Amino acid sequence: MIGGFTIDCEEKIIMMLKRHPTHFSRIVNPTERMQITAVTAWPSNICEIKDPSEVVQLAAVTPHPSMIFHIKQPYPSVCMVAVKQHGILLEYVPPNCQTVEVISEAIKENPKAIQYIKIPLTDEQKAEIMLLSNIFK
Repeated sequence: MIGGFTIDCEEKIIMMLKRHPTHFSRIVNPTERMQITAVTAWPSNICEIKDPSEVVQLAAVTPHPSMIFHIKQPYPSVCMVAVKQHGILLEYVPPNCQTVEVISEAIKENPKAIQYIKIPLTDEQKAEIMLLSNIFK
């Protein structure tokens, strides 16, 4: 048994999700494997998962960075993946994930991301961001 599902039953549901990912919302208490399959096949399924694990979040955001918009509490690694691909997504990175590294990557990818910094920065942090993001190429 895995999360109330037999291994055979879980495999059948995963096969069904690969063919019909929009049926994900009908599954009660899906396993992490089911969640990963669902968001891989249809990234918008991330909206159906109450507290997705880091692995599930990455499965949705890595191929489709804008899915970070639908995650209430993204993990720092997920935020980094999103802003490396589209810096402007810093807008959807919560303050607790806005580290110097994440901000630098966002600005490196898109200098306009600077407008979405939500945390106060010291002069040293500002200098580090400018250096890390190669803002003065």
